[in-house]
Amino acid sequence: MNIARNTSTREIIEAETLRVYPNVSAVMFECADESCKIKLTPCSYQSHNVKRPYFKVFNKDIEHVENCKFNKYKKILDKANANKISESELKMLFLPIELIKPKEQEEYSLVKVQSNSTNEPNTTKNNNSTNSSKKTNSNSKVTAISRIVDFYLNFPYNRDVELNLLGNIKQYKFWFKKIKKNTTFTGTKIYFGQLHTGIEIEENESNLIIQLYVSEGWETVEKDGKIKNIQVNPFLININKVNLSSNKISRIKNELTYVIEEQKRNTDKAKKAFVFFLGQPSSVSKYSFDVVDGYLVSRHTKILPTK
Repeated sequence: MNIARNTSTREIIEAETLRVYPNVSAVMFECADESCKIKLTPCSYQSHNVKRPYFKVFNKDIEHVENCKFNKYKKILDKANANKISESELKMLFLPIELIKPKEQEEYSLVKVQSNSTNEPNTTKNNNSTNSSKKTNSNSKVTAISRIVDFYLNFPYNRDVELNLLGNIKQYKFWFKKIKKNTTFTGTKIYFGQLHTGIEIEENESNLIIQLYVSEGWETVEKDGKIKNIQVNPFLININKVNLSSNKISRIKNELTYVIEEQKRNTDKAKKAFVFFLGQPSSVSKYSFDVVDGYLVSRHTKILPTK
């Protein structure tokens, strides 16, 4: 599972944030569905873990309740790649429709805890339809792009759902842009491109630089007595490390390494190692992109076209 609920604050926690979450071992987690509340335990959140963080059921002999949203989610997911999911089915999901900064989430959680302590009913409604309003509850707010990317990948027929990225609202299909040659790139979007599995990530004191497989072209050269194909003007992704925590930097590097190794091991040629990031074209080079605030995830996946 990629989300859970903090039993003390009642806030929804994304597994991707576990590596920067304070004192994880002292926090109790449960299923995010209020009707279930099965106890969960966080996994793979140490900085040295290669596998992405996740939650698993604490007691394997206990299952989610029958009407748990996550049981329903699995059934919906099975048909999402081939059919449009109805509005009522979307409401069963913890659908990410707003990206906010972690500080805003902390402030929201504090207000919510204080409100709950007064025994006042929570009247906030979750509107996950394609005509989503600007007001969203905590189930819809995310502080990382991992769940946003997963929704894009898993629900190709429902990319008309609106998504609020740091105050700007567009449908999912308009937020995502594939990096490919002979294309003009403008504005802040969630860009994505195939990773180059044969090139190491370049790192210096202030930046991480990721080289993509896509480039303006290829040329044949002779090197060390061997004929090789090399890239001409490969696309690059620049991550400024200055304002990022060491945990977040480690997470980014570990995840990139994980999906690249996964592609090398995998025999399914339809799946490739991809990187997704919130960013904009660099002002320095038309073949370079700058990542916004470290919003970047990697996936070994097949990307279906928007339906």
